[in-house]
Amino acid sequence: ARMITSSDDLAQRKALLASRDLSVPGNEDEICGLFEDETLVATGSLVGNMLQGMAVAPGHDGEGLTAQLITQLLEIGLRRYDNLRIFTKASSAYAFIGLGFQLIMKTKAVALLEWHSGMQHAVDTLRAQTVEGQDNAGVIVMNANPFTLGHQWLAGQAAEKEQQVYVLVVEEDRSAFPFAVRFQLVKDGLAQFKNIKVIPSGPYVVSSATFPAYFTRRSDLSATHSELDASLFAKFIAPALRAKTRYLGSEPFSPTTAIYNQVLRSILPSAGINVVELQRYACGPAAVSASRVRKLLAEGNMEEALRLVPPTTAKWLTSPEALPCLEQLKVREDYHENHS
Repeated sequence: ARMITSSDDLAQRKALLASRDLSVPGNEDEICGLFEDETLVATGSLVGNMLQGMAVAPGHDGEGLTAQLITQLLEIGLRRYDNLRIFTKASSAYAFIGLGFQLIMKTKAVALLEWHSGMQHAVDTLRAQTVEGQDNAGVIVMNANPFTLGHQWLAGQAAEKEQQVYVLVVEEDRSAFPFAVRFQLVKDGLAQFKNIKVIPSGPYVVSSATFPAYFTRRSDLSATHSELDASLFAKFIAPALRAKTRYLGSEPFSPTTAIYNQVLRSILPSAGINVVELQRYACGPAAVSASRVRKLLAEGNMEEALRLVPPTTAKWLTSPEALPCLEQLKVREDYHENHS
């Protein structure tokens, strides 16, 4: 076994993954390979605390190579993280259970497994933040990258209709604006609503564990990944929050998010959760979106960007603290990424 870094090894790996109908995961931290006379026969990688891109070459099944790979990756991963997760094809789930992983959720196409299940801890953490006596809450999940007038309007609509609303801010730090900043801007922007509580989403809501396509802009994978994320929300997240309604903003810009909304509409009602999708808030002729704000900021058009965000976000964007983020946006090629 060795770590894969050379262009030759990476090319072999891409071909091996393709032979198993898999694509190369993005943002990999470590890539491991098992070789037989310089020919790659098995591979897997770590993306944060996720094991991804696991594949054994055709003709080498049943040789225990997956177990060898997992051992290698566990050794590296558990030095850095308390827990490791695998996002894999549903058909492979039982092989990983046999190696000691616990199944968290399986849909027809994909499965999420963990070395130590963190789900109970996540559920307990969410439950501890709920408001006593509120049993039919509304929920909004937002990345708020950054927080816009559109986010504020959607939350305000939910607050008018519901006694209690929980806004879950995506905790994964894969966005232009760091989680700590996004979380604070959401809290500040919704402070006037007394029946809204802003909570970190935890690792099982729109994360690289539940919905990798959201962060890679792979709209071809969106439906598959959305189904897992929606199923986890229905089975674990909504009950933890005692929630009965999920609010969505309509999605005219991002194919990934549009597919996600469609999957939520098809899965959640059968679990007794209403889905309310509201027309996206518009400022002038165009709908307001975080991607539009990022594009304007990347182009240096601060004045136009500030028209699309509430005063709380505007205050932060024009503060010295925002400078590193704004610089970063100008060099990022993906400021138009789908993260609303």
